[in-house]
Parts: sequence; C-alpha cells; structure tokens
Amino acid sequence: MVDLTAHTTDVMVELNRGTGNTSSTIRSGIAVLDSHVGGGIATGRIHLVTGGVGTGKTTAAFQFLRVAIERGESAALLTSSRPSDVRAGAAFAGVPIDAALREGRLVALRFRPAFTSRLANAASPRSAIDDLRRMLGALAPTRVVIDPVLPFLGDGSAMGDGLTALADLLEELGATSLLTCPGDIAQGIDRRFDGITERAATVMHLTRSGGGFALSLLRGGANAPPGGALRFAIAPRAGIIAAPDGGRAAREPQGAATTSPKSRRLALLHATDTAAPEIMEILKRDYALSVSPLAAGRLGEGDPGGGGSAIVIETHHGALEATRSFVRSAAAADGALPIIVIVRFNLRSIDRARLLRAGADEVLATDMGPTELLQRLSAAVARGHLQQSLIQYSERPLVQADVSGGRPGPLDGAAFASALAAHVAHDHPTQYTVVSLAPGR
Repeated sequence: MVDLTAHTTDVMVELNRGTGNTSSTIRSGIAVLDSHVGGGIATGRIHLVTGGVGTGKTTAAFQFLRVAIERGESAALLTSSRPSDVRAGAAFAGVPIDAALREGRLVALRFRPAFTSRLANAASPRSAIDDLRRMLGALAPTRVVIDPVLPFLGDGSAMGDGLTALADLLEELGATSLLTCPGDIAQGIDRRFDGITERAATVMHLTRSGGGFALSLLRGGANAPPGGALRFAIAPRAGIIAAPDGGRAAREPQGAATTSPKSRRLALLHATDTAAPEIMEILKRDYALSVSPLAAGRLGEGDPGGGGSAIVIETHHGALEATRSFVRSAAAADGALPIIVIVRFNLRSIDRARLLRAGADEVLATDMGPTELLQRLSAAVARGHLQQSLIQYSERPLVQADVSGGRPGPLDGAAFASALAAHVAHDHPTQYTVVSLAPGR
C-alpha cells in the first residue's frame, strides 16, 4: 500500500521550497524599476522581460545578476551569446562577473546550436530540463537568468511544453528568475507562452520611446504609482539608469513617433575602392552619411567621425588587418565615438573576436537583413563607445612543454589533465583546440 501521508508531505515540502514566502520582495537590481514598484520584485518567482532588439533586455538581465554577485550568493546564466559577448555585455552594464565565474558562484551555460532541434526531436522536453538540472549540480542558485528563452519553444509542441517544463524546474529550484524574450507577446495570443506567463509574477515590456527607452509593466505593477510607461536611459558601465527627467512615469501619446535617427550622422569609412551601394542604401534609411576612404580617416587629421555620432567601417577580407589597426587607434582616442564594422561576407568567429578585442563596439554583416542590421546599429550608437578594453587576450600560440630529452612528446592522461588545469587556472587563458592523433595501421 502506498503511504499517502508520507507522499503528500514530500509534495508539500517541495511546494514550499519552490514558492517560498510569496509576500517577500527582493531588489531586481534595476533601480528605476525597484523604485517604481515599491522596493523590489517578488522573490522566488519568475519575471519575464520582452522587447525588441537593442531595448535593454540583456542589460537588465546582467543588472539582475549583479544583486546575487554583490551579496555573495550563487547564480546561473543560460545564454545564446558567445563568452566574449557575455563579458562585453557584463562590462557595459558595470557588472563584475569574472570573480564570480572563477569562484563558481556564477555558472554560465550556453545553448548549443543544435539545442532547438534536439529538443524538438526528444521524446519529452523534460530530458533537456533534466540535463540542465544536472549541469547546475549542487549550485542551488538564488537567481537564474535565461537570455533568451526562445530555444525552449523548439520542443515541437503547439502548447509550449518546453517552456512549461522549464517553469516547473525554476519553481522547483525556488530561485528568483528573469527570462528575456524578443518581441511583444502582448500584441498577439501565443499559447506556447502560457506555461511562463501564467506563473510569472512580473511581465514587463521594453521599447524605444522619444529618443530614449520606456518600460511598461504588463503585470506586477500593483505597487506602482498610476501612470504610463517608466522612462529610462542606458549608459556605458552603468546599464539601465533613470532618464534625464528622473525616470518618472509618463504616458506616450497614442501613435507618437520616436525621434528619428536622421538627426544624427554616421561617418562611413570604406576599405573597399568605393562604398558598397547596398550598404549605403540601408544606412541612408535612418542616417545622414559622410563617406570617405578608410585611408583618409587617419587620427590626428581632424575628426575621423566627420562630426557624426558614430564611425562605421565597411571592410573586406584583404583589409581586416588594416581595419583592426584603425579600430585600435580610434578606440584609444579621447572621446572616441562608437565604432561599428560592417562586412558583406561570412566573417570567421576569430576575425570578429579580434575586431571586438581591438575596440570595435559591434560587428555586423549584411546577410542578417536590413531591419536587424539597423536595429543593432542603432543599439550600438545608443550605448556609446566602451572606453576601456574589456579583456587583454593573448594571441600567442600554445606550445607543448618538453617532456623528455628536451623534445616535446605525447602526454599520458594524468599529465594532460595537469597541464590543462594549469592553463585554465590563469585569468582569460588563450583559446585552444584539442586534437587527438593515432598512428596509422
């Protein structure tokens, strides 16, 4: 016979652990939001942030993590971004994540490219959720960020079973969670989000508004004063801050148009013989341009930005080194403008990383489509230039140490594990590839 009393007690313990005290609140880390809703958001609950590209979703996510980092608590980040982009985003938001990563207080996980297809082909989305549970191990994070949550929609179901299973895990962990999603789910009924939205304590939407940004509370604003959207700004090394008007709530007129970027100018420097007409056509949709060859935009010979609000460099394979050299010089100049590189080809990840390390604020490609390109360009211009280099990476190759007779040789398992541990113990170790070789027969 099944002991129903014991079974029920176990269930209630898990339920209590998952929900915690629903009346308590905790700082979100986004000061303008916390002050607006009376001090903080519900602890141990799910909070959803939606918005278009460049509206501050990822910045909000990093500021949410900062509270756990400052309090010495554990946290988890699940992202689709590259490690270099994660560090760049954290630095832009003014969030020190490196120490937390080294000490194991912050676990950062990245979706594999095949995650969505594997989730769709799985017998149950809970297998992927179980993998996530195992990877978190004994961390027991107090805060969890998933940026973005869209890969969990790839479970192949019309009702979003992947998101529902994810919500179950988050409640089981009892962590305060922040999930981001591009777009605006309030504009249409997408039942796949029910597993998240029905259990979310806060649903907020970020938009561009009046030359700045605005946050609308779709749910969770019971403690907020009456009014419309909460206005905010985004600043380098500070993240989301109060708008110049103090961040007070303000209603936007219905159908009000945002400030057009046409009032700003871009300096387009082309490493090609002439600027590509298709790139100029895209940029002219939103910006006035001053166009000149890259060689003519030398520092010390006037303003390389040409009085514009950002420098855009169109480059090609044969000019990557010259482009990187110019970016490095322009990024080190006093009062440097945002620097955006645009290419018309498939750029290798290492080349993109090198441009970013040199000081570029964004690297774009025309194959992403005009709308996305302009959105990401606008976001980079709004962020401004990150004045200091984030991480000084070494470009030197890794050379195997001598093992016998003054000559490199193969390592056994223990020696390889020891060498690997010594390498990754350093801050920002160089990236490498492990190649296994076996003698032919």
